[in-house]
Amino acid sequence: DMRHLIRDREEPPLQYGDGLHKYRTQDIMPRWIMTTKDWKNTRGKTDGSDISEILKIAPHQRSLEQNSKLVHFLMNVWKTANQMGMKKCTQMLNEFKYVTYEPGEYIIREGEEGLTFYIIMSGTTLVDKDGIGVVAKLGKGKAFGELALVKGDVRTASIIAETKVEVLSLHKLDYDHFIKDIQSAERRENFN
Repeated sequence: DMRHLIRDREEPPLQYGDGLHKYRTQDIMPRWIMTTKDWKNTRGKTDGSDISEILKIAPHQRSLEQNSKLVHFLMNVWKTANQMGMKKCTQMLNEFKYVTYEPGEYIIREGEEGLTFYIIMSGTTLVDKDGIGVVAKLGKGKAFGELALVKGDVRTASIIAETKVEVLSLHKLDYDHFIKDIQSAERRENFN
């Protein structure tokens, strides 16, 4: 985790208080760590695209470090994943499907049965409501399709890819399996 947090990257300087301060890896990390093979293998892009690259790898072929990175990403962008905890999130990652959509392609159509939940990994989508038009725009880290799964209802709006979009999708059966404990706890809390 430390290797992922502190790297020698080309990024804007970190801002502390009033002034700007740059950091260099060699000022923070001992030389013996920076010269190890593991450290050198972690250098590179740290934007969301590396998450997409990891998702293209079959779940059983991912390293522990790759799975850890995916779990942390999922827990950061989807609040329900935080409630589930690390263990369940790790199990759930094996069930997510990685899918891409081209600009103008429908991800969800209004009126269809809701059988899938989505989390946007990259790109932007438009939320289109029949008779009204575009009512919202969703980007990286936003989730959609959950309401139809929870209520067992049809889709209330269409979701259209505005740019190339990468998503994680989860089928209702898997969603129900992993989420049922959280939903039961929420119902008990609301009842109390």
